[in-house]
Order: sequence, then C-alpha cells, then structure tokens
Amino acid sequence: EEAKSMYKKMDIGPGDELNIGWSYIPLLNLEDKNSLWLTNSEAILQKIEFKSRAQPEKPREKEVWIIVYGDPLAACKLISYTLSSEIDKDEVDLVELYCKAEVVKYVKELGFRDPSWEDEPVAVVLYEKKLN
Repeated sequence: EEAKSMYKKMDIGPGDELNIGWSYIPLLNLEDKNSLWLTNSEAILQKIEFKSRAQPEKPREKEVWIIVYGDPLAACKLISYTLSSEIDKDEVDLVELYCKAEVVKYVKELGFRDPSWEDEPVAVVLYEKKLN
C-alpha cells in the first residue's frame, strides 16, 4: 500500500499502469510479496527476484529485475544502493533495469550496458514520430 501511494506521486506516464518487466499492470493490481520496494523522496525502485511470484512473468534464474520511476539522479542513487546492499552476487549473475530514458546516462556510470547476444543488440527501442 505504501508503494502504491508513492507511485501516485510519481510521473508513471499516461494512465495508471506500471511497468513490471516486459508488461504493464494497473496500479490498483500491484501485488507481489517477493518484491522489494525502496524509496527516497524523489524516486521509487522495485526489485523483482527470480523467486518472485509476479505474474504474468518474472526474471529467469540468477536474474534480478530493477524497475525505477522518479527523478533520474534519485533513481540512480537507489539503483547504486540496491547493487551494493540488496543483491547477493553469489546467487545473481545479471541485473536487468527498466527505466525511463533520462536515467540511462547515469546508470552507464554504474556499469550497465546495452544488452547484446553474440555482439548483436537485443533490446527493443521505441521511437515515436508524430505525422500531423
């Protein structure tokens, strides 16, 4: 409930749906007892582990998903804290980050890179062009 009230103060985009990995869920339906939420006054972070019961999807074994909303610098501070204090590096090999574009330049300094498989990019980037 505390996370839901915090999301209501954040710019989560149009509508009332939150990113939960590759899908979205209405804010009212947000529920996952195996997630960890961290917040500061300007950002919120959700950490989803492979042990999670999140539906319809969850990270693969040895993966963690981090989803952030809020001020880019504040979000980066939460990500940095999570990487150093909330992830067991003996159990986790990969952290996937879901964030707004404004956060990307800050997290590259933390060692995040564009995902690739056999030197080919695998991420989908959505661009928008208004025609009228």
